[in-house]
Amino acid sequence: MKTIMIENLFDGKKICFCGREHSTKIKELHTGAGCIEKLPDFIGKRNVRKILLLCRREDSDTGRKIQKLLKNSGVILQKLYVDCREIESEEQFAGWVMFRTDVHTEMALVIGKGEFINISRYLCDRLRIPTVVIFTGISEISSCASWIPVHEEGVPHFYKISEPEAVYIDSGLMTNITGEELFTAFLDILGAQIALYEWRLSHLITGEHYCTYLEQEFLKLIKASEKILKYLENKEESSNCCSEAAGIVVQIQTGVSLLITYADSPRLTEGSYWMLREFWERRKNLFRRMEESEARNLSLETAYNICARVSSMVGDRWKVFEERNQEKWENRIEALYGKQSDYIRNLEIKTGKNSREKVFLRRKRIEEKYREIQKIDYLLINKENMQRIKRIKSIFKKQNRHFSAEEFYDGLIYAKDMLNSYVSFDLLYDLGKLEKTAGQLKKYFNF
Repeated sequence: MKTIMIENLFDGKKICFCGREHSTKIKELHTGAGCIEKLPDFIGKRNVRKILLLCRREDSDTGRKIQKLLKNSGVILQKLYVDCREIESEEQFAGWVMFRTDVHTEMALVIGKGEFINISRYLCDRLRIPTVVIFTGISEISSCASWIPVHEEGVPHFYKISEPEAVYIDSGLMTNITGEELFTAFLDILGAQIALYEWRLSHLITGEHYCTYLEQEFLKLIKASEKILKYLENKEESSNCCSEAAGIVVQIQTGVSLLITYADSPRLTEGSYWMLREFWERRKNLFRRMEESEARNLSLETAYNICARVSSMVGDRWKVFEERNQEKWENRIEALYGKQSDYIRNLEIKTGKNSREKVFLRRKRIEEKYREIQKIDYLLINKENMQRIKRIKSIFKKQNRHFSAEEFYDGLIYAKDMLNSYVSFDLLYDLGKLEKTAGQLKKYFNF
């Protein structure tokens, strides 16, 4: 498996022309089939005695391979195989591991994929145990970053935690990868591209710090992801092809993780796409959740269509801003968010992001910068890719669903109000076009 410029990115750019220092505390990053063989040398150099092996039960075969690798290294290995089907919440998982972990543990080997990596890293950070991440499949896009999302009461909060000591991306360990997993991971990568666009948008409107070096490096990673699109279009299903494609995806995800760390901000995973994804994946319809690939595709297309229209919107001259009806807003968030409504109210009190004064200042800035805003379209996904995505999604299972304009509007205000950072939906709100856009989206998707 060919490395996709991650080693170059791993070197970092210490003092950047943006005025900030970009660095990572990851000491070793290994990619390619068989790279896991280097693990005993890494352990030997650290001179540690007690190691926790934290692994999903589905990945027990990989866990046993690691055990064999470290058999003659002299370390004491405590093995915890987690049955994720029995874990109902992150709090339950934390208690389960903390109760069983040796207090003298000096390092943790976190083996797995998906959210399991993030939850385990967060827990080990709280226990002050350095981690080594070993991927067995496609994970979350922030899986190696210093900022990760953790859900509390259904609200995603971003926490700054310690980075892994080392990362191993061995395609030989990646088995049972499906085309749908690759597709959803690819949508997340493009979702990060939309977040990049919104980061630049926020820089122009709110003055948020932005780094063009990180922008250039991210766009290089995006080019590498084209290989995944071609793979999905060809519908190759052999296990070797799936493993290699998964290896490429995880390398790209790791690259994005490094950029999140260099930015010292979760901005590449904190945008409209991510919050829409949160909303649609948890939206129940006919007693079940939406299919994962369907929810992510709907989130991506919605976020993309709104961002693509921003450049034409900001040149418009708006009418007098219609001030929000506070009582109506309170009732709506209570009905929509439930337990999360307190979080929304507190965020509003803390930031005043929807206040008349803040909206006025932002609108003034939008008018001043609208020509520059119109020029950042190059950061968006191109139309050709969106057309290819539409063809590819037909490969996977689809459900016939019907959404009202009001449900679209609920999704838009969820994405807007759940974030502290400025995104394209905030711009729609500032221009007084959020509700109208929801109706246009319903027509676009033809639901």
